[in-house]
Amino acid sequence: MSPRRLQLIGMERMPRLRQAEEITEDASTAAEQHVEDLRALIPAVRRQLGKAQATYKRAFDARTQ
Repeated sequence: MSPRRLQLIGMERMPRLRQAEEITEDASTAAEQHVEDLRALIPAVRRQLGKAQATYKRAFDARTQ
């Protein structure tokens, strides 16, 4: 599996940001909501990163042993 494919799989599993109908018209409020959404993604990204790194490590170890 290529690194690009792993990245795409990881993004598919990530929770989606706010839908278009949930976005406010006020720019400052929309910016605050966007930052909140991105901060909410941090734990999910960390989990996915750990899984991807473990996969790469297993593949590397298998090749080098």
